[in-house]
Amino acid sequence: MDSMSRTILDYARNYDSIKAFFSDLLVDFPGEIEIKERQERGIDVLLATTETFKLEWSYGPIKLSLEASPLDFSVKNSDLFGGGGKPSFRQDTLYWPAKKQDALVFYGWLKDNLNKVELMNINDLRKLWASLGVHYDSH
Repeated sequence: MDSMSRTILDYARNYDSIKAFFSDLLVDFPGEIEIKERQERGIDVLLATTETFKLEWSYGPIKLSLEASPLDFSVKNSDLFGGGGKPSFRQDTLYWPAKKQDALVFYGWLKDNLNKVELMNINDLRKLWASLGVHYDSH
């Protein structure tokens, strides 16, 4: 079994081909092996060489911060309210992709237009996302 297992692992195309190999073995050698399956949730991992972006900029009293990778992005729009004799306070609105594909599309644009994003306000970003077909959630 050890040598057969090594051979199939060397030449297997995918999980289904490995499973088929061991299922066929059970026909010739019933009871010799036990196949148990369970489905696990996968995780997304970025290569160490993947560039992630972290930017902060402001225009007037509004501050923006952005973090983006191919798997995710977050944008924080921090607006200053009050003044004119009233106490001032900041209100933050956070934006993130609705789906992983949305993050990938925005990341692709960002990679080629990094110098443009720091000239944008949140309304410009929302228009950009709409033009790219990027869906987002906010709070």
